[in-house]
Amino acid sequence: MSLFKKRKVEDIIGTQETKIVKNGRDTIVLGPLLLTGQKEGNFYVQDILTVDADADIMGDVTATNCVINGKVTGNIVCAKELHLGATAVIGGSIMAKGAVIDTGCIINGTVLLAPRVETAILSIKIAEAENMLVNETVMPKIRINSPESEEMPKMDLPVAEYKPLVKRQEEIIKQKTNTIAAHPTDQIDNWW
Repeated sequence: MSLFKKRKVEDIIGTQETKIVKNGRDTIVLGPLLLTGQKEGNFYVQDILTVDADADIMGDVTATNCVINGKVTGNIVCAKELHLGATAVIGGSIMAKGAVIDTGCIINGTVLLAPRVETAILSIKIAEAENMLVNETVMPKIRINSPESEEMPKMDLPVAEYKPLVKRQEEIIKQKTNTIAAHPTDQIDNWW
């Protein structure tokens, strides 16, 4: 008998109700989500996000926990734990509290592991979705005990460019150095 039990992702996904609210390019999920196939848009998941090995996601992903085995072209923010499988291909920045990175995964971007990850946007999006559900301004798509994700309609909107965190930090440093200039204390450049 083992002292430690390991919960399987399938058990978590199969037992909870998931409500999906689409707001433009954003898909806000109240509960767990399993993504398969090709998807576009930004995903905000309240619980655990699982990206299947055959998935190709174009957009940013923000979730409480993530298990990624497929391709994600965009930034990933995980409030808690991130697991990158051996078949994962990431094209963007990653920010998480903790991560398990399997041998063989490919990361084309930066990885930032911090004890506290700021996920205010996730809280805002979840509150916005809950407000929409309460006010019945949208008809949510509800899946009960279904690990399969439904096909999202294709949109002809241009894909927003994402900037990895390092590039953004470099821009800020350049702006700061341009605004801070050393000026002599007197007009004749005498340091005495």
